[in-house]
Amino acid sequence: MKTCWTVVLFFLACAALPAWSTTLHLSTIQKTVWGESVYVVGDHPYLGNNDPAYALKLSPHKYPTWEVKIEIEPSTAIHYRFFIKADGPNAAATPTWISEWQDTVQTDSTYSYSLHTIPDFTSRFLQHPRNIFVFIPDKPSINNSKIVRLLYFHDGQNLFNSTATAPTSLELERWLPALAQNYPQEQLIVIGIANSHERMREYVPPYSVGPEGSGIGHLYGRFIVEELIPHIEHDYLKLTATPERTLIGTSLGGLISLYLAANFPEVFTNVVSLSGSFQFNEITQDIVKLSPSKQKIYLDSGTEGPGNDNYFDNYFMRDQFLELDWIYGGNIFHVIGRGHHHNEEAWRQRLPDALRWILQ
Repeated sequence: MKTCWTVVLFFLACAALPAWSTTLHLSTIQKTVWGESVYVVGDHPYLGNNDPAYALKLSPHKYPTWEVKIEIEPSTAIHYRFFIKADGPNAAATPTWISEWQDTVQTDSTYSYSLHTIPDFTSRFLQHPRNIFVFIPDKPSINNSKIVRLLYFHDGQNLFNSTATAPTSLELERWLPALAQNYPQEQLIVIGIANSHERMREYVPPYSVGPEGSGIGHLYGRFIVEELIPHIEHDYLKLTATPERTLIGTSLGGLISLYLAANFPEVFTNVVSLSGSFQFNEITQDIVKLSPSKQKIYLDSGTEGPGNDNYFDNYFMRDQFLELDWIYGGNIFHVIGRGHHHNEEAWRQRLPDALRWILQ
């Protein structure tokens, strides 16, 4: 049984509430049988203080979407979970859980976002299904914006604290809404592509041999271009115009981002590579396919840890672009994170400025 859940936060002034309040909108898509209802329980008095006996019942008026809205104080962290339970006094007391524990998407900004999950997205090119995460602004229509900018992230499960499999995440939920607020004429939408068990092959070009065998980056690219993009942009977001697309990746994710932008230059406009693993020097044969008049490339690295966080490889890659007459600061930019290691904490510090440069 597949389940999709959504969290929405937005701020509003309300005379009946002290100062500012936050409307927390919880929803899940779930098919039920007659006599069953969907409930939510969490670590807040309105959600039963984690006791299923006092859980809050969701409304089915948009069935199969079940939803409920509650008013809470701004920046209140909520830990919650959905379950199904039969109605009536004689119903079994044991709930049927339909989601793991989730955290609300927190922001101190009036520019709010929702996090959506598309579970187990399959491909005819790749062996393993994966989750897709969509982080989208809460606005009436994304088609009314002058520019729609889609940020396609590899290792998408590590973008948010509530989904991370790494010790920490990039914490987009904490800082991206505030950054997006500086671009009121644009829509910034994040598409996070979770990795699979074959990450070490999917993120490596086909002419290179990684730790687990020959790369299948060309198949990963076809999955994104031929399957994921049409579904996300046409079926899910229902865009009416072609958006600007940026590929963003860390480590091997930076390598595959550069490879895909070079081999699909008509699809991807920008690349953000954080500590890109460019020890696979064969990638230099592809950068000549990139267009300095139409694309922008951001490269960075730290200086600490094994291999100095790919410090020398990124310097080499920067010089390759400059030899091809790319303009430093114009369409190619290189940053050194002094004292930074190869981890999400360091990438989280550099990513906001990387996006500001791409978006300028």
